[in-house]
Amino acid sequence: MNIMRKTITMLLLLLVTVLTTQAQENLELTFANAEITTVGMTDFYEVDVLATATAASPDFKLGDVLFYVDYNTAAFGNNIDDLTVDFDYPAGSILGEVNFFGIYTAAAIADNTDGTIAISAAQFLSAGSILLDNVTATPRVLGHLKIEMIDSNESPDICFNVSGTNFDDEFFTACGPFTAGAQPADCAGEPGTQILDYDGSDCSGSIIVVDPCVGGMSTWTAGGGWDNGIPDNTMTAIINGVFNTMVNGNLDVCSMTITSLGFLTVQGGTFASVQNDITNDGDLFVEHTGSVVQVLPDAVTINNNIIDVNVSTPALDARDFMLLGSPMSMETREELAGFRMLQHDTNEFEMFADILLDDATNFNDADVNDWTPKTGVLTAGEGFYYIPGPDLLTGGSYALNFNDGTLNSGSVTYPTIFGDDKNDSPNILSNPYPSAIDTDMLIANNAAINEVYFWDHNTVPSSTFPGALGDNYNMDDISIRNAGMGVKAGTGTVGSEPGQFMATAQGFAIKAETADPVVFTNAMRVTGENTTLRTPMVAERLWLNVYNEQYALSSDVGIFFSELATEGFEAQYDSKRIGTNISLFSQIEGSDDGYTIQGRESFNTSIEIPMGFSSRVAQDNTAYTINMVKREGNALLAATVYLIDNELGSVTDLTEQSYTFNSLDGNFPNRFKVVFNDDEVLGLNSIALDNITIYPNPVKNKLNITSSAAFIDSVEVFDILNKRVISASLDSMNQGTIDVSKLENAVYFITIKTDRGTVTRKFIKNQ
Repeated sequence: MNIMRKTITMLLLLLVTVLTTQAQENLELTFANAEITTVGMTDFYEVDVLATATAASPDFKLGDVLFYVDYNTAAFGNNIDDLTVDFDYPAGSILGEVNFFGIYTAAAIADNTDGTIAISAAQFLSAGSILLDNVTATPRVLGHLKIEMIDSNESPDICFNVSGTNFDDEFFTACGPFTAGAQPADCAGEPGTQILDYDGSDCSGSIIVVDPCVGGMSTWTAGGGWDNGIPDNTMTAIINGVFNTMVNGNLDVCSMTITSLGFLTVQGGTFASVQNDITNDGDLFVEHTGSVVQVLPDAVTINNNIIDVNVSTPALDARDFMLLGSPMSMETREELAGFRMLQHDTNEFEMFADILLDDATNFNDADVNDWTPKTGVLTAGEGFYYIPGPDLLTGGSYALNFNDGTLNSGSVTYPTIFGDDKNDSPNILSNPYPSAIDTDMLIANNAAINEVYFWDHNTVPSSTFPGALGDNYNMDDISIRNAGMGVKAGTGTVGSEPGQFMATAQGFAIKAETADPVVFTNAMRVTGENTTLRTPMVAERLWLNVYNEQYALSSDVGIFFSELATEGFEAQYDSKRIGTNISLFSQIEGSDDGYTIQGRESFNTSIEIPMGFSSRVAQDNTAYTINMVKREGNALLAATVYLIDNELGSVTDLTEQSYTFNSLDGNFPNRFKVVFNDDEVLGLNSIALDNITIYPNPVKNKLNITSSAAFIDSVEVFDILNKRVISASLDSMNQGTIDVSKLENAVYFITIKTDRGTVTRKFIKNQ
């Protein structure tokens, strides 16, 4: 420090004492990230020195620095100096800032006395050369202290000296020129001011925190690439220039710092995976479908500048909506221009009364008052109803930009509301992270969640078919996933069943099983579609569909087979049917309850699955068709899937054809059964054929054929010499009549071909 500056500073201090009490820049020093490292046979104590603008202080630019550090002489020796002490400026640190040249001079280390050293650095370039206020309310690294140890078993006891009468700590705000541009500092003509309320009471070293990033660091510059090779997940990555994951590669590192000169873009389909913390002093942009993943439970993102997360909605029409949340900690409804937003109040939910829905999951509110306008900060983990506002009525895909606060990370807890029972407890949540999460892991780790529901909203309000409720909340638009499998919405397309992963900000609903809060954790986060992070359930899966062509209604049901499930009820594997307008549902033996997804024991061909059907189409004799959508698993692929109509006694091989039947409106448990055993079907076929009758016998003119359990395709009549005398088609009818009046009096045989096999009966022609 030069004498002229000290003289000017004293004059300024005298002036300050008689002026107003405007906000004074205050400074606090702390230690962080202490560790003991070893190089060869020598141990070193290393620790970061952090600088923070205290609560009463505005952010400011730092000038000259001088502070004193006390240490334990048993650990370091009586007298230490610049031969055994380094105070370096890591990339991204305050003293490490450059503007063509370093803003600050290299640190000077002086042995002041036994147990105390002095550390100083002078401002070299002007305040205008410093791009931004570098001392802020968020702690930033000032520099990195490294001291050679003589005995690493001794406690380092490193502390800032604030009580010694011989040590005058001196911190200044930056001196001029104050206009932008790289130029030398003028501390005589345009001086800064001394910081009077310096706080350096912190100590470090009695407990050593081991740095998890044992592989060192590598710094990226746009022109020079990585200075220490591509960092892996044991290393710290310093982004000190423009980095694009699509161009420069995915990041999988231990920790990451984006400096004030750094500009990181995580493009769609790519990722940045960071084991520990992210510190952003520059710009971080996460494009649609890009992923930022933090792995360890307490890893957080410290944002000192700009973070943008972009989410693009699917194509929506002018009246469509989305259930979404926010991946940023302080995002507000007001910042998402053009969208209206509603939040859900479970306490106001009263399920719409409908006898056909008593056994079904239903999100229709009888009073239509469970959604209210949202204002203010979007709570992490909560889902909201996004509606395009008046300025967005053209429809299409909308780009949402989240940029307030910092990235959600670590444990995010959402307090669920539990009503009178599960069906009275709808809660709307969302993925709170800037990455996909594993839905199966979310279900497995939360007692309140047995399945999740996604509102696909594929249709607009409709009342085109008789007897159904036409409103905005069409249950046919809901898809579902539990711990075993996903089933698409009734209005969804083939292959649209929910998968294992849930995208950034995706909203979803649950019917809470308990009042336990839902907890999201970093362990649930994945880098895109990377399914190797966990082992999926080994299971055979079967999807069936029922549809009505006249009113374009459809519903799916799923059954999976796994050693983790049983033929009884398991909350995470058996999910109640959704209250769709038509529904095909599976059942547990002995119960009329219906399930959209049912888990069964490991697959074997002796398993039988009761199935029910319901319809809200108030029209007589309406036709419905059941077909097999798809199946998974070697054992199930090798089996034949039969559908038995218990009412008619018919059997259909769904691997070969669909099955059409007629029904009134109502709820019909146990109407069907799915089986896989040929012997079971053959036994039923035998019974069906035994129930085929012909009359009268003897017959004079007309012979009647009736079948209660099989459809008749055709008949042939043979004489006793096996000569065919009559052939007729009955077009899959349950009954028919043939004219035998022209036959001579004799004994004849009639062969009846049905969908259940062929049977021959004898009759006598008598005039």
